[in-house]
Amino acid sequence: MTEPSITPPSSTKKRWLATAGGLLFVAAATWAMFAPGQKQEQVAQLVAAAKAEWATLPPLRRARGEPIEGAAMDFHDQAIAIVTRWPSVLRDIDGLEPDGQEVAWKKYRPLVAPLFEALRGAAACANSRLPMVAPHQDNDLLVVRLMSLACRELGARLDEGRGADAVDGALDLATFAGDLVGSPLRSTQRFGVAGLESLWKVWPPERVATLEQQDRERFATGLAELDDWLPAGLPMAYDLAIQADDLRPMLALADHGGRMRAWRYGFSPAFMVYSALDHVFLVSTQLQEANVDQPWSSRRAQLQQAEDVLLASPNIFVQIFAPPLIGEERQLRRARAGLRLLRLELAWRAGQSQPSLPDPCGDGPIHVQIVSKFALFEAADSAVEPRVAKRSS
Repeated sequence: MTEPSITPPSSTKKRWLATAGGLLFVAAATWAMFAPGQKQEQVAQLVAAAKAEWATLPPLRRARGEPIEGAAMDFHDQAIAIVTRWPSVLRDIDGLEPDGQEVAWKKYRPLVAPLFEALRGAAACANSRLPMVAPHQDNDLLVVRLMSLACRELGARLDEGRGADAVDGALDLATFAGDLVGSPLRSTQRFGVAGLESLWKVWPPERVATLEQQDRERFATGLAELDDWLPAGLPMAYDLAIQADDLRPMLALADHGGRMRAWRYGFSPAFMVYSALDHVFLVSTQLQEANVDQPWSSRRAQLQQAEDVLLASPNIFVQIFAPPLIGEERQLRRARAGLRLLRLELAWRAGQSQPSLPDPCGDGPIHVQIVSKFALFEAADSAVEPRVAKRSS
């Protein structure tokens, strides 16, 4: 039986295959050498543009009251420093049993007064833009403690019949929280939003009813000004720029995952990280150019589309860099809705005609229902506690 013969390739074909393989190797090596660097340079340009834009933005707000020299950030730092000097039992008072809270508050309450002096100074500064610097992790927890103790002090003033002092402190604290919402850092923005939400809880209708007319009017004016300048959305390009200043942790994480995970990016973990940043920057730019202050259903659809684009990316670092867009903006809108409910109640108690305020959580105005001496002010989002107010006369 004759064995089948295998005809060897010609020498020309051998040379062609060798040449093609060599060219492919050279092309892959060249790509691996230059593509990550090009993407890094592209991201660097986006970072520089975001920083330049932040530097040219106008002041977030006007000074509250008689303006003073200096930057609000300096007074913010003073306020944080005051909190660091408090004894731990005061900073952690919310974790104590009720009896322990009462004892600690009675003993250490005088230490809270200087905090409001710093907040007053911050509110009086027209230079309210916070700098583009990396976050200090310890400060986040201190801000939570600051807001909690400040709100406790405001409640104590109201219960003591010191309505004017409570209004002054509340407006300064609200200005501080609003400054944080206007930060370039997403984490700081979130703490500012949480601070506003906790502040409105200090002012249930039964406490608002105890204010003198002049204090209610002053409070209403200050809250209207806050509502005017409070950011309508939470931009993320500036936060991305700050993250890009030090990508060593991300690059180390990418290297730890191995090159196989980066096969779509020429087996380059660095290229995978920079590609993710570039992708999230693109989405953030599109969102920033859109109309932020629009009915929630329209804005939510816009955010959902952006989230879908980000979640569809096979690049795991896209999800690491990208924030929960819908969840974060919903929280901001809830905080603003709480602000507007309080504004409406103040106007009603003053006997003024009810302004038609858009509901940040819905597609129309905030719901207002007035029957005799009772009034209901309600947002579309059930997570925003409605205000049910009663007028005594």
